Amino acid sequence: MSNIKSLNFKEKLEKVHQLEDKIFNYYNIDINNFYCATCNDKRLKPFKSKIDKHIKLKCYGCSTTFDIIDLVKVIDSNLKNLNPGAVVDYLLSLDYSNIESASQVEQIKKSKLDPFLIDYDEFIADSLNKFNRAVDTKNADELEYLYSRGYNNEDLIYLKNYLGLDENNNIMFACSRESYILRLLKPWHDKNGKEIRYKNSPRLENTRHYCYLLDTVNQDNIIKNNYNIFLFEGGFDTITFRILCKNKCLAFSTGGADSNHNLIANKINDIAGRLNYKVNVFILFDNDEAGEHNTSLLAELFNKNYINVYTKMSKFLFKNSKDISEEFKNNRDELETRIKYLLNKIS
Repeated sequence: MSNIKSLNFKEKLEKVHQLEDKIFNYYNIDINNFYCATCNDKRLKPFKSKIDKHIKLKCYGCSTTFDIIDLVKVIDSNLKNLNPGAVVDYLLSLDYSNIESASQVEQIKKSKLDPFLIDYDEFIADSLNKFNRAVDTKNADELEYLYSRGYNNEDLIYLKNYLGLDENNNIMFACSRESYILRLLKPWHDKNGKEIRYKNSPRLENTRHYCYLLDTVNQDNIIKNNYNIFLFEGGFDTITFRILCKNKCLAFSTGGADSNHNLIANKINDIAGRLNYKVNVFILFDNDEAGEHNTSLLAELFNKNYINVYTKMSKFLFKNSKDISEEFKNNRDELETRIKYLLNKIS
């Protein structure tokens, strides 16, 4: 440390980051159990910065991000009012010779999507907080994209407690980050700036899927919803139907990938085989050649001994449009009338 004084701030900060494990242990900072100093929310999560690979903590209550300088200023009251340069100098002046350097971040979750941190529970919580705040405050700027698709603020209230949560507020989200949750407040665009409305899910191993709300399909929910299940291709199609049903339905999306069909059919076949009554499956894919083809492929996989499969309902519900989202935007009143008629018939 004898040459520290000759270093500039950036170089000193790099030295601090090299010591961050020892600094955390010196101050007895448990980065896996640290309360947010801004909102007093416990949901801080460690991650490694993509830019410099150093450890930071993110609060999924208020979205504040803390680095090591922020953390020690919270812990050590003597540093509270010092500027970053003075804090760095102080940290480099401490004796860490008897301090262990065992890293606390070995438990950080990794995935193929993000080599540093993908913690879906916290990611969902963060996204939900942002979305819910926008709905509560009627933030037209943040909600502009959803409004452009035909939703109004009253519609979005129905989504507040169903974007990745079950009825008991437990996180059970099962959908790709790209295909749904990141699009809550903004659309996709390709490299030329053109908006992309749909993107098929990539193929995954059979134990994983990008089927939005498939995990809501269980024996209790099937019985609760009068043995009726509604299948859509896209996540937005699913939430559009849920809004019009005031969330009183069992609906999920296939993720737009036929590679998910066996997973879906096997799950529903297994549950239906244990019930006392036949399950009604309504496949509401797009009104086009591809949608009809995928409908036929999926319909063949259901066990007709336990399941009634309805494949023509798309033409009835959104006969003027390609899909339910388009019909919702252009002919909402007529669509609502048809859905009410259908629900009355099958209730």
